[in-house]
Amino acid sequence: MHTPAKAGADAVAGGLGEHPGEPSDTVAALREEIGQLQRAIASHAVIDQAIGVVIALEGLRPEQGCAVLKQVSQRTNVKLRTIAEQIVAAVRGGRLPDETRQALGAALSGTKPARTPRSFPSDRSFPSDQACSG
Repeated sequence: MHTPAKAGADAVAGGLGEHPGEPSDTVAALREEIGQLQRAIASHAVIDQAIGVVIALEGLRPEQGCAVLKQVSQRTNVKLRTIAEQIVAAVRGGRLPDETRQALGAALSGTKPARTPRSFPSDRSFPSDQACSG
């Protein structure tokens, strides 16, 4: 993933290695740290999306949605990020793996909704000129 922040960090890190007396292991460590931070940001985003799916569909509070995902991860012994990716993919038309689906059902069965879950009316239209403009 190429971002302005990465380009700037690469330029700084690249410049460090060009000066005499600068340890190249410091440059390598900085590059590794940048990579780890970028992966953490991407992972956090998909987890937040999955929490949003769970709270929207089940009428839960955000902390309940987070707890449900953690339970599913623990029950299936699958990383939280992977569970989140599966849930987001399922919403986009993919298939939720059976083990994940069963663990999600079990986690949700012990959770009291904060409100009654709602569905979007099928006859409602959304004009395209009002779609997600900032």
